[in-house]
Amino acid sequence: DTGLARELTRHAEADRVAGRLAQASDLYLAALRVAARGQERDRLLLTAAGLLLDRGETAAADGLAAEVTATAASAARSLLLGRLAIAARDPRSARRWLADASLAGTWRTGGARAGGEPGASGEDAAAAAGEFATLLLARGRTAEAAAWARRATATAGASVTRAVAQVIAAECLARDGQPEPALAALRAELGRQDLDDPDAPDGPVLRAGLGTILFWCDELPAAAGHLAAAEAALDTSAAAGASPVPFQARRLLFAASVRRVLADYRMGAWDEAADRAGRLVALAADLDQDSLLCAAHAAAA
Repeated sequence: DTGLARELTRHAEADRVAGRLAQASDLYLAALRVAARGQERDRLLLTAAGLLLDRGETAAADGLAAEVTATAASAARSLLLGRLAIAARDPRSARRWLADASLAGTWRTGGARAGGEPGASGEDAAAAAGEFATLLLARGRTAEAAAWARRATATAGASVTRAVAQVIAAECLARDGQPEPALAALRAELGRQDLDDPDAPDGPVLRAGLGTILFWCDELPAAAGHLAAAEAALDTSAAAGASPVPFQARRLLFAASVRRVLADYRMGAWDEAADRAGRLVALAADLDQDSLLCAAHAAAA
């Protein structure tokens, strides 16, 4: 019933814009059940699975993985399958999807529409490059991670995608023994963001990066301030009616929350650190993220 599918999708979009994300997910899934096969249903499927991932409904999103794999090759499909593999703690599959040929063409063209504006496939490619850079950084391959982060920054249109890539690039610099230029780059970008839009979602991401590098430099009070701002964004997203933290930003903000626990512990605020670590364990369990749960338990211990 194509007409019903479109009506359900229209209501789902309205709920999503209004922050009623659980209702939006239910409506997207209902629309999928009655949509005719074809490109319109494929786009609906990718949207539904992506929203489930953003909400932390990893198991439900993974239940759609086989259907997503069966859709036509596209940058959006490759990005989503890469994210599903990350959530499933399958880095080999994640690397394969995030470096897929469906994304490579958009990097060569800059992912732009006519007129030079970023297109949808270009944004997906930028997000995938950022995810791939994160995987490389986790394995200590900082030179490669920095190159992929630069690729993501050059292609990104969305502020959060760009901010995540900039944080990864800065962390690569810091890990290679250059924390000062890394901090300077993030501070400059945060200053521009604050002037343009102080409520933009990329601000907490940049603060997470600043706090992380300051934490590595043992500048604990300054680090704790930035990490607290990043943690507040994660807490706010859990409130009813709030927009979800995008998938690519959630792990970064959660890692910042873990580092805030460790910063408080090092500064002697043991009770606060223990209480916050306990809440992080519960949050990671709610998000169905095993790797985040391990980090939370380690901080609590």
